[in-house]
Amino acid sequence: ITRRKHAEATSSLLAAIVESSDDAIYAKDLNGLITSWNKGAEKIFGYTAGEMIGTSILRLIPAGRQDEEHQIINQIQLGESLAHLETLRQTKDGRIIDVSVTASPIKDAGGKITGVSKVLRNISERKLAEAALQQSEKKFRDLIENLQIGVVAHDPDTAIQFSNPMAAQLLGLTPD
Repeated sequence: ITRRKHAEATSSLLAAIVESSDDAIYAKDLNGLITSWNKGAEKIFGYTAGEMIGTSILRLIPAGRQDEEHQIINQIQLGESLAHLETLRQTKDGRIIDVSVTASPIKDAGGKITGVSKVLRNISERKLAEAALQQSEKKFRDLIENLQIGVVAHDPDTAIQFSNPMAAQLLGLTPD
């Protein structure tokens, strides 16, 4: 009885952790039908558990990316997990979002793989920040490259790390 109560308490704790996560945590069978759907998934995708359980996972996958899901299933059937695949998914309102997906096999008591557990994190804001940073770096590099004054950056040992074309010209050096 004590062991059973401990198992029930552990199961309840794990269920509470999954349900309270901001990440989408859901399970599907090997045919791609969703079997569980947490509050994080509701928040990210806009679908309730009632709308998703029993439906195909392909509902969330944008056109042209369905093969990706078949590859995940094949990998899981080999007993392998998938960690942090960055890809795209589609929300209920049609928006395409950037996500990071981790997938693991679900096994029955006999060790047979019966489904897939997925944890999905919306990384759209991170992707936007990365794009903004790259754009800012490009603008800065373009500005420095086109200045009509020489700019040289070096490390503490005076090894040149960067110079713009004007610096090379003023010093009589090649850009290399």
